[in-house]
Amino acid sequence: MRFLPCNRMASTPTLQIKRSSINITGGKDMEDQLIDAVLELNEDLAIDIVTQRIREGESPVSIISLVQEGVNRVGIYYNQGRYFIADLIMSGLIFKEVIKLITFPPEDSSLPQPVKAIFATVERDIHDIGKNIAVTYFNSKGIHPVDLGVNVPPEIILEQIMEDEPVVLFLSGLITSSYYSMKKTVSLLKERGLRENVVVVICGLVDEEVKNYVEADYYVKDIVESYELYVKLSSDSQKTTSNLGLRRWTQKHVGSPPASIWQEVREDA
Repeated sequence: MRFLPCNRMASTPTLQIKRSSINITGGKDMEDQLIDAVLELNEDLAIDIVTQRIREGESPVSIISLVQEGVNRVGIYYNQGRYFIADLIMSGLIFKEVIKLITFPPEDSSLPQPVKAIFATVERDIHDIGKNIAVTYFNSKGIHPVDLGVNVPPEIILEQIMEDEPVVLFLSGLITSSYYSMKKTVSLLKERGLRENVVVVICGLVDEEVKNYVEADYYVKDIVESYELYVKLSSDSQKTTSNLGLRRWTQKHVGSPPASIWQEVREDA
């Protein structure tokens, strides 16, 4: 896999925030306008659209998903060389301003938690917006994950896993150089004999190809997918144990686990 250079600070121009006189319309057009406003780094327009959507009763998750899509597109532009590091930072600042306007209603959760959720933005990446929102969302649902922060070396992640295993590990990254750090983390888990007790989920600007490169178990595109996957893995402790200890389970039972167990855990993930 080819990685694009990520250190462009020396050539980063002074950031000019774009303004727009576009009239805000409703429905699908407003969704597109919100994504485009973030992509064009138009903070004022993005805030205006978010404020209107909140006033109209739009769900916080729906709004955040649209803003996150805009941030992801900024990340794509950066990886293509069309945007600079300052543009990535600016999109994150817009996201932070949006989050100030949004609150998640707290819920009492009776969900069993046989496994711990750990979140980390991997080494070489300092983008924390998506991770922070996911952690906040989990907390609002009564799930209290461990947040290791940003630019986290594999060794630190390993130390936390040794305290909490079995674990669902959410690794976040928004730039292509983070993929190597994700892979390095998974490799270290294998070296230390911990891989079978950890479900690795990658988040951010990722897809099936990145998942295969990293050798992760799943990839997710937004906070709702992250939460629903965790719920699926945690809803039945027997299934979860079978999934988290897949290699050990296979060795114990001499052969592959029944397809029904694997499919029930993974379906719709």
